[in-house]
Amino acid sequence: MPTWLSQTEINIVDDDIIDLAVRAGLRFAVIGFESIDAETLGKATSLAKKSWRKKYEEGAAKLRKRGIMIHGGFIFGLDHQTAEQAFETVEWAIRNKLTVSHFTLATPLPGSRLFRRLDREGRIATYDWSHYGMVTESCVVKGEDGYKEELEAMELEAYRRFYSFRSLARRFTWRLSPFNQLLWLMMQTFSR
Repeated sequence: MPTWLSQTEINIVDDDIIDLAVRAGLRFAVIGFESIDAETLGKATSLAKKSWRKKYEEGAAKLRKRGIMIHGGFIFGLDHQTAEQAFETVEWAIRNKLTVSHFTLATPLPGSRLFRRLDREGRIATYDWSHYGMVTESCVVKGEDGYKEELEAMELEAYRRFYSFRSLARRFTWRLSPFNQLLWLMMQTFSR
């Protein structure tokens, strides 16, 4: 049977849907969590997503139980987010045994409502579009306090913590098939 991955929302963990997906070969789910903190999400996302922390935790457990690896995506640098909240997010990702994670700095895409607002507020740090990649270590916005370098340092520290040997030991799961265990180890090695 072919195996496949999907970019999805946590809603896929509905028992009927996830069981069908696993039988069809789902082995890896890419989920954009954005943040686990409701205040940080603020106006950046829908009202429903603001109360999803418990649902995220239950969903991650269901996916792991079925041997599905999880790639979690998180955004740093949203308004009202503190370094402590960002590092709590990293700890949450470790505690919930996400297979891999990426920590992206908030990047307002040109033409978006967020870009226009930040531009009006004088918070766009650069208009050099080569820095507007979604997974860069270059911050294109200034935080509310004008800090930019702190956001970049926070992102690098998040990666260091998530991919540390201690974190790897905490996140490893024996529920994976031998092939997926090997794949998991390879992803940890090449994600650094």
